[in-house]
Amino acid sequence: MGRVLLAAIAWGLAGMVALPMVLYFSILALSHLLDPRCAALGGPGCATGAFGIALASAMPAFALFFLFGVVAGRQRLRRRAARSFAAILDGSGEGETAAEPDEHRN
Repeated sequence: MGRVLLAAIAWGLAGMVALPMVLYFSILALSHLLDPRCAALGGPGCATGAFGIALASAMPAFALFFLFGVVAGRQRLRRRAARSFAAILDGSGEGETAAEPDEHRN
């Protein structure tokens, strides 16, 4: 479970950087395209607004990507446990699934 949390923290930090950057540039581009005051003047007001929105989205982005990392990690652990359990039931060894039917075993 520790590896799942470390991976989830890594996902959260990556999302905390990536999502606000995407929001900043998309909001800045849309404001320059759609707002004639931003397009004509190119003033700092439009960039400041986009930066504020991006800054406000940093913590929710961390939470969203952290949650994604936890869910993905838990699913990966469940699949690995199911494969190991199926391998134990097949008698092919621990951690691997049986590749051949029972007739080929000694």
